[in-house]
Amino acid sequence: FINEIKYKIGHWVLNKELFGSYREKHLTNLKQAKSVGILYYLESEAQYNIILNFVKQLQVEHKIVKALGMVPDKIMPHYCYPKIFFDYITVNNLNWYYKPEGKSVADFINTEYDILIDLTTENSYTIEYIAALSKAKLKIGKADKLRKKYYDIMIDIDANKDLKYLIEQMIYYLSMLKR
Repeated sequence: FINEIKYKIGHWVLNKELFGSYREKHLTNLKQAKSVGILYYLESEAQYNIILNFVKQLQVEHKIVKALGMVPDKIMPHYCYPKIFFDYITVNNLNWYYKPEGKSVADFINTEYDILIDLTTENSYTIEYIAALSKAKLKIGKADKLRKKYYDIMIDIDANKDLKYLIEQMIYYLSMLKR
């Protein structure tokens, strides 16, 4: 019951912050994008490796990539190696109603990525907050009733909530876009 109240307060604050925010929307395909922001909720080392490979794939294509992951613990797991293009937030970076705070969060939100890719397969208010306020020109994420007002493109993966499948679908649809 208390968590539900916290989430309702969090969504109220988010809607209030969104009211005064502006972002320039621009449709761009994956090939033409120069910068990509990646958001994700990290639950396992296997997920980390999948995301790391995806980031490397984008970097091989000469994209500037910044990944921000939410770790649902107080302590960073051993496999989260510090890298220039990876930032993490833990539960220590959340206020009492789960709003993420800190320099890495503010920097991610205020960077105008050509594309923001949300790789979260389950609901996370923390990730939703960052994605909603992001200044990215194009936002893509998993289809979800709560997030439809924040994303420009949504991918329906209800039949297969596998992270690799979500990435494949995002690459496929982002590659199809025409400018």
